[in-house]
Amino acid sequence: MYGFLTDRAHILQQGGDDLKRFIIWLALFSVLLCGCETTPEPVQTRTEELRGVWISYLELDFEDKSESGFRQQIGQMFQKIADLGLNSVFVHVHSHSDAYYPSAYFPWSRYIAGEQGKDPGYDPLAIMLETARQYQLQFHAWINPFRVSTDQDLSKLSDDQPAKVFLTDADMSNDSYVVQTGQGIYLNPTAPQVQKLLIDSITELITNYAVDGVHFDDYFYPTTDAGFDRVQYESYRQAAGEDAMELADWRRANIDSFISGVYRAVKAVDDSIVFGISPQANIQTNFQTLYANVEKWGSTDGYVDYLMPQIYFGFDYPEPADAAQSFRFDNCANAWSQLIEESICRYYAGLGLYRSGEIVETESGESREWVEQTDVIQRQVEYLRGISDCQGFVLYSYGSMEANQHAKEECANLRQLLGGA
Repeated sequence: MYGFLTDRAHILQQGGDDLKRFIIWLALFSVLLCGCETTPEPVQTRTEELRGVWISYLELDFEDKSESGFRQQIGQMFQKIADLGLNSVFVHVHSHSDAYYPSAYFPWSRYIAGEQGKDPGYDPLAIMLETARQYQLQFHAWINPFRVSTDQDLSKLSDDQPAKVFLTDADMSNDSYVVQTGQGIYLNPTAPQVQKLLIDSITELITNYAVDGVHFDDYFYPTTDAGFDRVQYESYRQAAGEDAMELADWRRANIDSFISGVYRAVKAVDDSIVFGISPQANIQTNFQTLYANVEKWGSTDGYVDYLMPQIYFGFDYPEPADAAQSFRFDNCANAWSQLIEESICRYYAGLGLYRSGEIVETESGESREWVEQTDVIQRQVEYLRGISDCQGFVLYSYGSMEANQHAKEECANLRQLLGGA
C-alpha cells in the first residue's frame, strides 16, 4: 500500500558461489530500478515501521471554514506530511464529545463550522479520507472519549450535545452521567450508559468510514477526587457489600471494561481496523492517577492492538533523585519495551516535536538539548529502531513541524533519515 520495496528475486540453486552472489546482486538491483519512480525507502527502515503525526482539533480550526478552504488546507497538510517521509496521520474526529462528520450521537464540532451543532454543509472526514488515500497515508481516527469541554459554560454547548441533555432534561437519574470539575465538563466513565453511547458512536464511525484505526490518547480520569464518580461508586458498594473493590481498583476496572468493549466493537465491524491508545510516558501515573492499567492492556488479549506512550523527553532530560521516576528518553523507551508483550500488543512511541526550541525546566534541573541540537528526533528514531519490538513512531504534532527554526531543522534531518521528498 505504501510502496515498500520487497525482494522477490529468485535465487538460483546451482553454480559457483561467485556466480550465485552476482545473480543475487543483479536481481536486487533490478528490483530497485523498478521502483525508481516512487519515493525510495531508506535502507534502515523496516517495512512494518509506522511513521505518523498527530493532527489535533486546533490544527483543524481553519480560518476559512468553507468546503473549498477545508480541501485546500487538508491537501497542503497531507502533502507536507507525505513529503517528510511519514505514512500515517492520527486526526481528531471526536475531540470534545462532538463529531467531524454527520453523526446520530454527537453534534458537529465547533472547530469545523465555528459553532457546535452547526452543519458545515460538507463532510470533513470524507474529504480527509479521500486526501489521505491520495497521498498513500494511513488514517487513524483520534478520539478523546470523555472530554466535553475545558470550561463549565453550558451555553457553549449545542442543545443536542448529550452532556447538556443529561444535565438539563427532566430526568434526574442521568445527571450523574456528566461531571463538572475545575478542569471542565466530562462524561462519567463509570456510567454504563455513557460507555454504551461512546461505543455505539465508534461503531457508527467505523461502519460508515473506511478508517485504518481508532485511536485514544490519555484522557481517562481528569482527577483523583473521590467526588468525581461518588454516585456510581456508592451504588456499587451497596450492591457488592464486603466484596467491594477500593475506589482506585473500581475505577481501573471500569476503564478496563470500557477499553475491552471498544476493542470488541471495533473487531466486530472489521477485524483489520486497529485500536490503540497513547498513554502518558510515566507508567505509574497512568495506573495511579488516570486509572489506566496499561500493563494489563499491553500484555493481555482483548484490549488494544498497540500502545503508543507519549515519550516527549530528550536524552538529556534531568534525572530526579528517585531513578525509578526517570523521564529520560532512553529509560522511558526501554521501560515500555519491557512492559508490552510483543505477541499481543504492538509498541509505537510518541515523540515530542513540539519541544524543538524549548528550554525544559524541571525540579531536577534544566535541559537545553532542544535548543542546542536539531537532530533530537532523528536520534530518537534511530534509537527506537534499535529496540527490537518497537515498530514505529508518531510526532506531536503537525503544527510543530514549522513552529520555529529549530523545528524546521529537526524535520529536515528527519526527512533525510526517512528518505522524504
